[in-house]
Amino acid sequence: MSTLMRATHTFTKLLSPSSDSFSLRPSASLLTRHQMSTEAENVIARLKNSGLLLSQGLIAGKWIDAHDRKTIKVCNPATSEVIVDVPCMGQKETNDAIPSAYESFYSWSKLTATERSKYLRKWYDLLIAHKEDLGQLFNLRARKTSERIPG
Repeated sequence: MSTLMRATHTFTKLLSPSSDSFSLRPSASLLTRHQMSTEAENVIARLKNSGLLLSQGLIAGKWIDAHDRKTIKVCNPATSEVIVDVPCMGQKETNDAIPSAYESFYSWSKLTATERSKYLRKWYDLLIAHKEDLGQLFNLRARKTSERIPG
């Protein structure tokens, strides 16, 4: 599993709140609904094909679906289009993740500050290398057009 996939998964999870119970209408100065729809479809397809937009959860180093296969739709609020379906993970998945997280924390804490900084720098470099794509993903989820939030 690549470091880019792990970093992207973390970034995607941060951008995917569990509920979005309100909706904001785009202003007239933004792209029309059809233009945004076409642009969003293109961005989503490109991100999925590049591996930057994943639809599974990372538990114990493996990308998995929810045990019961339930998903949550993450939508573009401007168009109501589904960006991605993410697993609706609950108690079973949490119980699977806790031992792995504990083990990871223990092994991470054994690393020196220099060793940790190398991993963090690699993650930073990957984010910078893919900032345009990650910015477009954020734009889809944050009700913005690409003109308003640079990558």
